Amino acid sequence: MMNLAAEQLQHLAGVFDVTRLAKDLSTALGDRVAGEYNAFIDAGCNVSRFLFGEARNQFVRRLAATDSALGAWMRCDNFKRVTGLFEQLLSLWRLACKDEAEGLIGHCVAVARKHGSESGSLESRSIVEPSQLHVLYEDNHLLAVAKPPGIATMGVPAGKLSLLDLAKAYVKEKYHKPGNVYLGIVSRLDAPVTGVLLIARTSKAAARLTEQFRLGTVEKVYWAVVEGTPDSPEGTCVDWMRKDERHRKMHIVAKGHAEAKEARLSYRTLQSVAAGTLLEVRLDTGRKHQIRLQLAHRGLPIIGDRKYGSTHSFDEGIALHSRYLRLQHPVLKTELALTAKLPRSWRIFGITT
Repeated sequence: MMNLAAEQLQHLAGVFDVTRLAKDLSTALGDRVAGEYNAFIDAGCNVSRFLFGEARNQFVRRLAATDSALGAWMRCDNFKRVTGLFEQLLSLWRLACKDEAEGLIGHCVAVARKHGSESGSLESRSIVEPSQLHVLYEDNHLLAVAKPPGIATMGVPAGKLSLLDLAKAYVKEKYHKPGNVYLGIVSRLDAPVTGVLLIARTSKAAARLTEQFRLGTVEKVYWAVVEGTPDSPEGTCVDWMRKDERHRKMHIVAKGHAEAKEARLSYRTLQSVAAGTLLEVRLDTGRKHQIRLQLAHRGLPIIGDRKYGSTHSFDEGIALHSRYLRLQHPVLKTELALTAKLPRSWRIFGITT
């Protein structure tokens, strides 16, 4: 993956305004730490030194030396922008170096989560650390992966990596494909959600899969850990939803609302767990934030989902997992069943399946 990582590092060097970021850090932390940051990025422009030399460790080591310094960094106005840069660099280090990059900013991640949770100034989130794609199924027509938390499926700003970018990098490297790689996302998962994600490798496959989703013939099963206990151990939820672009949320509205779209799902209780209840959810429609909103509307917010009212923290993303997809293969016409194991973060609930 070395050539790809080198190319993307060079691209990132041109995307981010290093001088501006260094100035922001200087204001928040003082000239010494900001100077280390600038030196760190300068080293990054020399790809071989950046990937294999000590230069790539210097800034992280010094910044992570004191929790108070990182806490101050967390509170600066451009925290999300700066952290976004680290997310991209970390993803690239791990693509290029795999295990060598493991733990490089582990302390920074831990302290960032601690300060972010305590300050309440940031939405609960995970810093993305995908070491590689976890492939569930692959052939000439399809690629199915287990999505990690904290990374958007697609549609991110320039300079920020998405799962689609990582999938294209995987295909390009594995099959030595020159030029651009075509991949089509046929169903999205929200950034904090984990689990099965289906990607088409050809336009024909994409069109046929999209039609299956449109007709509702794809079986979609999610697992969710919610706060509280449902009034009934199983049931059906039917609501009307509208999009709130300004606040990046969805809302329940009356059926006659001009922007309303119907949302339907069914659920059943699997077991009681620490802090809540494990539900199996089956989607009949595929609205944005559908499961998150419909359960929260019934007093059952998903653990970690502060956007929709959760009062509990969750280490990685939210406790919503795309567990299972069953569909017809778009070319072979055979049944295809895909299951994603639960992330390790779910062990706190005593669930390891």
